[in-house]
Amino acid sequence: MRAKPAGPWDARYRLDGSHDDTSWWPHHQLDGLGLWAWATRNHVARHGVAARWDDAIELVTAFLASHWRDPCVDWWEERDGVHAVTGGSIWAGIGGEELARASRAGSTAERLDGSHAFLVVLGLADESHLERIERELGYHRHADDEYYGGGEWPILAAFTGWARHTLGLDASAQLAWIEAAANDDGTLPEQTAEQLRPERYRPWVERWGEPAVPLLWSHAMYLTLLDVLA
Repeated sequence: MRAKPAGPWDARYRLDGSHDDTSWWPHHQLDGLGLWAWATRNHVARHGVAARWDDAIELVTAFLASHWRDPCVDWWEERDGVHAVTGGSIWAGIGGEELARASRAGSTAERLDGSHAFLVVLGLADESHLERIERELGYHRHADDEYYGGGEWPILAAFTGWARHTLGLDASAQLAWIEAAANDDGTLPEQTAEQLRPERYRPWVERWGEPAVPLLWSHAMYLTLLDVLA
């Protein structure tokens, strides 16, 4: 960010900060920028540490304030457009009532998506929306999912549990579900074998190899839910 103050920034960089020029296509993805600003502020406040990134956050905030209406790749890196959870993720980082209204409207106008549980966490969607997610999707991403057959995701169980806790509801079932999804060595997969379209599993394996195990995001969300419930 400091090296390119005006943006835009890629969604992917290597550990040394260099550009990731691999063929994986969704490089324009705005949700991560908003979440980075939100998480960084939370980290600083929670631990009472000196902020080392205020200048970078200011750059990100200014960029997102001007570009949150721009189409980009969605959270799942599947579709271009303006998406409710992308808007919510940006709002978490920069605020703004117009952006909040757009995210709320988007959550009811677009297809139902498991990621909408995060909007409940943020207060941008209500309990009835979460009930619909649980009833119609469980922990699947969306009804059209065919990625590795369309399994259920531990991260979505965690987001659902987090949303339930935010609403004052019991989230012990979500925590237990994630723990039951772990392998014998304690690693958590990207998704489970409870698939919407089992016939689509093998084509994905042939194209990309087996699903990710362990998946860092799954472990991070499990720890997040543990922390929230504690």
